[in-house]
Amino acid sequence: MKTCFLKISQLPPQERGYAFEKFLHELFEAYDFNPKPSFRIQGEQIDGSIELDHEIYLLEAKWQSEAITQADILVLDGRVQGHSTIGRGIFITAGCFSPNGITAYQKLRPSSIFGIDGQDLYFIL
Repeated sequence: MKTCFLKISQLPPQERGYAFEKFLHELFEAYDFNPKPSFRIQGEQIDGSIELDHEIYLLEAKWQSEAITQADILVLDGRVQGHSTIGRGIFITAGCFSPNGITAYQKLRPSSIFGIDGQDLYFIL
């Protein structure tokens, strides 16, 4: 899986995004997190979901060269809050979080979202 993760970086941006979603689905499947694929709801796209400790987490996955910003995190937070029966999310980036993204994360309600960056993924693999 580590080799697959590293090969994704060589793909063009749009292909890389789809490959990253597929990679994450396979990774979560390997760890029995009962992953669900991406889906669309009117006006929004959810990159998937997983089950962790009997709780559902909405996923946002991005593979981009720019750091994840406050605006990116707040979009996921809005989606999580909009699904009151879920109320939790995971933001996964192959890159990193910007300083203002980290500040935004720290201001969110406790445990509503957690982030995983590229370094975390590499260490997991």
